[in-house]
Amino acid sequence: MFSMNNLLNEKQVAEQYNIAPGTLRRQRWAGIGFPYKVIGRPDNSKHGGIVRYDVSEIEDYLSKKRKL
Repeated sequence: MFSMNNLLNEKQVAEQYNIAPGTLRRQRWAGIGFPYKVIGRPDNSKHGGIVRYDVSEIEDYLSKKRKL
């Protein structure tokens, strides 16, 4: 499970990691980029809910990418 204290919204991630919000949206759409969670979306839907990024998952993702 995740803690809501460690979750950032799109704007916060964009500012903290110097990435344009539009880039984050395109990456989510393409299934690439930072791992994210959608909170409040019904299981059988592609719409609704709020997108949040877990700081620890972003850091893990970045550390793995740096090793490549």
